[in-house]
Amino acid sequence: DLVTREPVMAYVVLQQVEPQSTRGYRYPTALEVVADDAGHWVLKNVPAGSYRVVAQADDYVPRVLGYARFGDQPGWYAYEGGLSHSAPVSGVVKDDAGVPLAEVKVRLDNVAAGVGGRYESIYEYTAQTDADGRFRIEQVPAGKASVWIHKSGYCRPGLGEPIVTPTDKVELQMTKSAQVCVTVDFGGIVRPAQYIV
Repeated sequence: DLVTREPVMAYVVLQQVEPQSTRGYRYPTALEVVADDAGHWVLKNVPAGSYRVVAQADDYVPRVLGYARFGDQPGWYAYEGGLSHSAPVSGVVKDDAGVPLAEVKVRLDNVAAGVGGRYESIYEYTAQTDADGRFRIEQVPAGKASVWIHKSGYCRPGLGEPIVTPTDKVELQMTKSAQVCVTVDFGGIVRPAQYIV
């Protein structure tokens, strides 16, 4: 436990990394084990292949402890990490006139759990605002993150808003984006196949 520093009897799951043609990856479970009351665990006779190692326990946000590619030769690999209880993030997105914006895509990035460092979960840190411009992301570790938002036709200048989790006070504002029409005159020469505007 990243707060109490006490051992957690977590499930440690070895998931095979299988590429999909158009949708990224899928992660079927290959092996799993339960950590003992001191938090220690061992998986033996792992088949060759590419895997991710995931720790999960009741009332905690699942965490990817690492990735590995195992061959057919003997080896020893160590993965250590801590788990965090859920620290939900919620808030509202409005336009510059104060009107709530629906269907804004909200994403957390640079998620870190205190002294535990970067916290990659098996869940995506994403949500979408409702008709009242409100959003909520449940499975977030206690710590820090930055909030990024996207909605076609709108923009939010600057980098992601830094936050401390948990919080229910995220207030973000978007501005209607402008449209620019650019005409490139090549002055009588043949237009190149590629160019940058």
